[in-house]
Amino acid sequence: MERAKRIILRSDVFRSCSGVNIVELMLAVVLSSLVFIAVMMIDVSSRRFFKSASAQSRIASDVAFIMEHMQSNLKKGTAINRISAEHLEIWVDELNTPSVFSDDTKYEYQLSGSDLECIRTPDGGGAQTTVLSSDISFLEFNVVPDAHMVNITITGCRKVTGVKIDDAFKYEYLTLISGVCLRCKAGQT
Repeated sequence: MERAKRIILRSDVFRSCSGVNIVELMLAVVLSSLVFIAVMMIDVSSRRFFKSASAQSRIASDVAFIMEHMQSNLKKGTAINRISAEHLEIWVDELNTPSVFSDDTKYEYQLSGSDLECIRTPDGGGAQTTVLSSDISFLEFNVVPDAHMVNITITGCRKVTGVKIDDAFKYEYLTLISGVCLRCKAGQT
């Protein structure tokens, strides 16, 4: 009889523990929802970081290419004329005839809106315009005539697609400043 009582008591204990009540179910739903929201927030923030980092990388690449292009022509320049803070003319002796200036090629760098243009005019004429970048927000040429030097400041700007802060797009900026020593005397108008 005692054995039968123990079996009955054990079965009553199991019967009261079987199944999941509504409170446990709601608690499980709330906890799984919090975990899901945390994972989604991490995913969204990592996507924003990736877009921002890739925009900065593209800007850095554009600005570095432009700076190399300008520095190359400035170092080879036989004459330089600063028209304005955003417009510079460089004459380059591409045929390597130092005593003859009539065959020099003229390069003009100018900011037109957000486009940085390089206008190449060979000695025979026929200007060729190349847009070096469409993401430049600021360009400044400072000529230091006594030091035979040109200081260049370029600021690149790119809209980060898909990232908005307070209903406004986020922009990434990068400024590069470089000084170039010249082999000729720089002029200003």
